[in-house]
Amino acid sequence: MGLFDKFKKELSETELTNYGTKMIGLLQEKKYDEALALHEKYPRKKEGYWYTKGNILTNLNRPEEALNCYQRAIEIKDTYIKAWFRLGQKYFEFGFFRKARNAFVKTSMLEGKIGEIEWNTLATFYYMMSLYLEYQETNDEEVGNKIPNQIRKLRKVIDLDPNASHDEFLNYCEKNFQTIVDDLEPNVVVEFRHPESKN
Repeated sequence: MGLFDKFKKELSETELTNYGTKMIGLLQEKKYDEALALHEKYPRKKEGYWYTKGNILTNLNRPEEALNCYQRAIEIKDTYIKAWFRLGQKYFEFGFFRKARNAFVKTSMLEGKIGEIEWNTLATFYYMMSLYLEYQETNDEEVGNKIPNQIRKLRKVIDLDPNASHDEFLNYCEKNFQTIVDDLEPNVVVEFRHPESKN
């Protein structure tokens, strides 16, 4: 008997509120094993379930499983911008730069905002870094020729001397990669809604 068969009943408003409160507490306390156990008590065939599970698995340093969860979320809802972004992020971490770029292009094409920042700004940054790292590995001119356009897009959001050369800009981004990601990335880890909601 699969998890979905075992827990076919829908969550009531109260159960969902209790789940959400517990989940947020566990994530804030960085109790990711407990968060995963709680999350798996209420499996659903919705994209948000797989996205959240992917985020928890990321925090548990289980990137392959997280990647599979983001793929599953996208299979359910092809326009799920956050899952596309996280999928690209996983591909980037694995060094699959072309796959990462494809996911970031999809992210940028989709409309959607989380918090106060658009996902496509962060996707553009990862896209540029994917180009840059692939170019360093391959010296493929076609890849290298795409980099300056991405730099122009990002100069407004990355705090660096506007007169810095492209090489200086890329070196700065490589050296300060995690700081830039932390500054641009919204702090969204869990997503849950009432099962009857349409979105």
